Amino acid sequence: MLANKTNMKKAKRIAKRLQEKLSGERKRLRKMGIQQVTIKDAKVHFLRNNQNKHPKTIEDYERFFKKFTETFPLDISCTSINKLVIENWLNEVKKMDLSQNTIHRYGKQLNHFLNFLFEYNYTPMFKVNREVKTRPEVKEKNSERLPSMKPYCLFLRKESKKLK
Repeated sequence: MLANKTNMKKAKRIAKRLQEKLSGERKRLRKMGIQQVTIKDAKVHFLRNNQNKHPKTIEDYERFFKKFTETFPLDISCTSINKLVIENWLNEVKKMDLSQNTIHRYGKQLNHFLNFLFEYNYTPMFKVNREVKTRPEVKEKNSERLPSMKPYCLFLRKESKKLK
């Protein structure tokens, strides 16, 4: 667009419509009880609430947030997190060259974080498609490492006499 009076009027009309749309969306979210919070604020709140968990769990949370913030910058609003972008993120994580259980850990931590966001009304609630959710890899136990267990029976003296 050239910088002239006609184009300036058009630009102002477009800006006004956009502002009305954004204000309407903000009012709608406020009516639903949704708070305007950045992902950074939600992350700090989430980690503060979970600070007494096992150190390995905290490490898992930190690892998840590192991966999550590669796609979602910390300074954007939590309301930008919706079903479609989360499902796309999970599908992208599934494509990575990681073990199935590592991918499942990311999915579990995402689920914990989403439940937290829903609980505190930081984002509108949605349900992630079951086909997109991650699943753990079922590994069989190595029987060579387990000590051999011989089956045994325990009888009371009365019962052992009946067996004879």
